[in-house]
Amino acid sequence: MSVWQAITDALPAIVHYPDACHRQVKEVVAKRFGICENSILCGNGAMEALELTLRHVHPARIIVLHPAFGEYEAVARRHGYEVIGLSLTHDEDGYRVPFSSLHAKLAPGDMLMINNPHNPTSQVWSREDLRDHVLALCARQITVLLDESFIDFVPGDESCSLLQEAQHVKHLYVIRSATKFYAIPGLRFGFAVGRASEIEAIESDRDGWSVNTLAQAAAVAAYQDQTFATQTHDWLIREQSYIAATWGTHAQLAIESVGVNFFLVRFPDADTAMRITTGLQEVGIWLRDCSSFQGLDGAYRRVAIKTREDNERVWTHVSRLLG
Repeated sequence: MSVWQAITDALPAIVHYPDACHRQVKEVVAKRFGICENSILCGNGAMEALELTLRHVHPARIIVLHPAFGEYEAVARRHGYEVIGLSLTHDEDGYRVPFSSLHAKLAPGDMLMINNPHNPTSQVWSREDLRDHVLALCARQITVLLDESFIDFVPGDESCSLLQEAQHVKHLYVIRSATKFYAIPGLRFGFAVGRASEIEAIESDRDGWSVNTLAQAAAVAAYQDQTFATQTHDWLIREQSYIAATWGTHAQLAIESVGVNFFLVRFPDADTAMRITTGLQEVGIWLRDCSSFQGLDGAYRRVAIKTREDNERVWTHVSRLLG
């Protein structure tokens, strides 16, 4: 069943309260990812799942790796936690988590937030890049919160996910989102995975009604729709190749690895980036200015990957404006 059909079929049920235990959603998610139902925490979007986890862990400090999604720091500060900003390393192979320095700087009781696939760079790190380091930190009673909100865009996502480990390893939590891949930001659904005992404790101290009936119905349908996932991966692989052949070969541009449905581009300088951005806005196209991300400057923009028609239209205007 499609997500749209599931939402339509669920409309009569909105006269009742939603299932506060999220039974059907947990059953479907558990089957889809091969994890235990008791290890799943459902939320009104990934950020609620993250915030509930954060409130439960109550870390001494929160370490955020820059450049980073701004909501990590915002939610930490809303709860009064001390936030430490550290930078990802960057070389010709892309961005890397600086585990060598993190092992020395982090202390028991701290929380490290890692975003994989990474926003805004589109970098995807493999299990081999992360697993041993993450488990070593958890063994030292350092909580690792791994946000995998964009990972559904990666075919064979098990090659870069720590979802399986999260249901067994103390101090490790993985966050997932249905909002991005299944295009339901107006409904909001996300989930966290952790040890069953920790998830039970979180569930005992939360608003059970926050995940509405339509969101639960949409998530149930989405996570069973393998045809949609396959079609989306096929589309994205084609469009990533197009981006590499256009943006990726232009002498004035530098793009990072295109791992998901957006990419990070660096223009020659901030003035050029602003000129291009302004020119695109005149024809109804907006690029994400990344100067608000710590570690990036006004020369960077994040670009969404759309349909081939949209991608060709954007590239036509960008190449024209670049001259």
